[in-house]
Amino acid sequence: RGHAGIRSLRLSPKKTMTYAAAVARGRGPRHLGHDPLGLWMVWFLWILVILLALTGWMSQLDAFWGDERVHAAHALLANALAVSVIAHLLGVALMSWQWRENLIASIITGRKRPE
Repeated sequence: RGHAGIRSLRLSPKKTMTYAAAVARGRGPRHLGHDPLGLWMVWFLWILVILLALTGWMSQLDAFWGDERVHAAHALLANALAVSVIAHLLGVALMSWQWRENLIASIITGRKRPE
């Protein structure tokens, strides 16, 4: 399915470093799907959501009743998720500015202007 399929979510440290250097110079190349930095954020956000759900579920089990470590991990994950969402929004704003494109509109509609 092009830029929306699971194959489009492959991570590449080399591509990410090259892309990050270009973004730092104000010349991050435009992508129709997620850019390399955005791909890392996609994976990170999903991992945080899954771990947050897991620790929330664990906190209700008798085996972990009263275990403050589970609650502390859950709180840490919740804070990490909030900070990551803000970082993601800032990244979207930065790339919208660099690419001179309304990425929020493309997120909502699922459409971008062609390359």
